[in-house]
Amino acid sequence: MPRDPFPAELLENRYDDSGQCEEWDRQGPGAARPAAAVPRPKERALPREQPLSRPNHGLRRPPARWISEQDLATLTDVGMFRVLDGDDLATYRYSGSVDRMIEAVRRLSSVGWIRQERLPNGRGGFRRLIGLTKQGRRVVRGARRLPPGQEIHYGLVRAREARHDTGLYPLYQEQAARIEEAGGRLLRVRLGAELGRALYRDLARLGRLGDKGWVRDRIAESHGLAVVDGAVRIPDLRLEYETAEREPKHVDLELVTRAYRGSSLSQKARAGMALFARREDASEVHRALGGTAAARLGLL
Repeated sequence: MPRDPFPAELLENRYDDSGQCEEWDRQGPGAARPAAAVPRPKERALPREQPLSRPNHGLRRPPARWISEQDLATLTDVGMFRVLDGDDLATYRYSGSVDRMIEAVRRLSSVGWIRQERLPNGRGGFRRLIGLTKQGRRVVRGARRLPPGQEIHYGLVRAREARHDTGLYPLYQEQAARIEEAGGRLLRVRLGAELGRALYRDLARLGRLGDKGWVRDRIAESHGLAVVDGAVRIPDLRLEYETAEREPKHVDLELVTRAYRGSSLSQKARAGMALFARREDASEVHRALGGTAAARLGLL
C-alpha cells in the first residue's frame, strides 16, 4: 500500500459564484427606465469542473484547487525524489496498473506539470523517466499539504544517473512500510543532495574557520552525519520519522551498485548507513563488501 502524503478528503472542485449580476440596460443611455420593479436576472449555473487536459486559465484559483487527490499524491511522490521510473510509479501509486499510470502521466504532462523521457532499458524496450516541471512544483507547494520542511524537486537527472536515482523510490517504499508496521510515523524525506547543501551552507557561513577539521566534524555531527577517514559521508536518502513512543529518529540509506569500490562501500558502512543493492548487483557488491557488512546488505 503506498504511503499517501495527503490523508484528507479530495480537494474541493467548486468555484465561488455567490456574487449577483447587474442588469444590462439594452435600451441605450437616453432611455427611461420603467416604473415597475426590474425582474431579478436569472441565476447563472455554476461552471462545470474543468478537465486537467483543458484548464480554464481565466479562473483566479491555483491549479491545486481543481486537482484530484490521486494526481496530487503522484506529483508529490515525483517531486520528493526528483525522478521516478514509470513502472515503480505504477506499482506503488496505481496498484500495479501501467495503463492507469500512463493515462495519469499523459494528463499531467498535457497541463505542463510533469515531463518525461524514454531511455533504453537494455532489453529491447525503454524506461519511462518522470520528473516535475517548475510549474508542477508550484502546484504541489501551493496545495499546502506537505510535511514541515519537505523539499520538492523538479527537473530530470542525467541519463547515467537515472538507474541509480530511480531506485530510491522503491527503497523508500520498503523502508517506510517497516517504520509504519512498527507503529512509527514518517515525517520527512531528504535526498543526499539536500543534506549536502545544508552542511556546506553552514560551513561557508564560518568562512576560513569552516576549513578546520574539528569545526567540520562538529557541523557534520549537528546534521547527523559521520566523518570517516577524514571526509563527511552523505547518504543517498534520509527518512526522518517518529517511533511508536514519539521519539524522533532518522535512518540513512545508501543504494550501492556494482560500480562502487570496496573502500567506498566500507566507508559508508562505517558511517552507519544501511546499505542496499539491486538483486542484479548483489553478488558483486557482496564480494566487494566482505565480512559482516556483506551479511547486512539489503536487497531490492
